[in-house]
Parts: sequence; C-alpha cells; structure tokens
Amino acid sequence: TSYTAKLLSAGPSKVAKKIGEEGVELSLAIAGEPETSVIGESVDVIYHLLVGLRSRGVSLDDIAAEISSRHGLSGLEEKAQRET
Repeated sequence: TSYTAKLLSAGPSKVAKKIGEEGVELSLAIAGEPETSVIGESVDVIYHLLVGLRSRGVSLDDIAAEISSRHGLSGLEEKAQRET
C-alpha cells in the first residue's frame, strides 16, 4: 500500500519516468530557486533513484564498485573508455 510498493509494481519504465521528472525539477531548482527547494528536489531525485535501482536489481554495492573502478581517472578518460 506504500508509494514505494506502487512504483515498484509499476515497473522500471514508470520509475524511470519519475526520475526524469524529478531531475528536471531539480535542475530548475538549482538554476534559480531557493536552497530549500534545491534540498527538497534533491531528496526526491535520490529517493526515486534508489527505487529505480531496486526495480532493476542494482545494489548500492554495485554502484560503489563502479565508483571505485573509476578512481584515479579523469572524467574525460572515463568517458573515452565508455565510448570505445
């Protein structure tokens, strides 16, 4: 009966849509809204991101491992590796 359960039962596509919506709202808040709006929208993005990861079976350990594998690479180097 929770919102989280409802999102998960709707599947990854529904969660992806919510992540996109919340991302736009956060971008707008960062561009010119008060800090309280930035904080609130950030919470929404993080929440929906976590639900989205769960809907795909991706753990925070998976994310941490990927971050660790990128340690010591510049953003440009990491991007070049993904493009090959």
